[in-house]
Amino acid sequence: MNLQPIEQPADEPAWTHDALSPWVWVACLMALVAILAEATVVGPMILAWTRSAPPAAVAAAPAPLAVPDDPMLGWQSGFLVMIYEGPELNRPIKLMRRNGPLRFPLNSEMGPDIPVENMSLRISARLRLPQTGEYRFWIFSDDGARLWVDGNQVFSVWPSPTRPGEMIGPIALEAGTVPFVLDVSNTVGPGWIGLEMEGPGFPRRYLQGSDFIPEPAAGSGAP
Repeated sequence: MNLQPIEQPADEPAWTHDALSPWVWVACLMALVAILAEATVVGPMILAWTRSAPPAAVAAAPAPLAVPDDPMLGWQSGFLVMIYEGPELNRPIKLMRRNGPLRFPLNSEMGPDIPVENMSLRISARLRLPQTGEYRFWIFSDDGARLWVDGNQVFSVWPSPTRPGEMIGPIALEAGTVPFVLDVSNTVGPGWIGLEMEGPGFPRRYLQGSDFIPEPAAGSGAP
């Protein structure tokens, strides 16, 4: 069998070389500039690709709750809890102190006058840090939570629910005591709050009342 080559019709060229529009070249150049703007360039080498994002808004640390100037409240550990009506710290209802673990339900066990939903609370004290180093926190909250440590906001999912056991950190902290404020929001049904910490000389566990000292009363002259 003799195979005959198929001839290309004379009026149908195998390749076409149409001239590109100047606007096509401009669009290509703009795309190249945009791509290079997303890259970290050192000399002729592209080392890493980065994608810039607008900085997230960080709320300033709120003023801590201070122990009322009452000689009957001369306690040396624990934290204060202010209960609010509404999920956005709308109206203060009751100030309580707690010397147990930072792990408790947000329900009527906190008191007969405490709402079980559509409420929020603020936990405030000074956190004891045994050593200088990096610390991590694990938050368990229903619904939202915000956390400030040493004056810096380190976590905020507010007022929407957090993911159970969400890790925060590592955070570099100095040994001693630092301001600590934790906000919790609950909209529907009984809520829950728990906070674990891990760091140098501090194995991972739920924070206890003994890990805190109360803020001094305003005008008491205490440091």
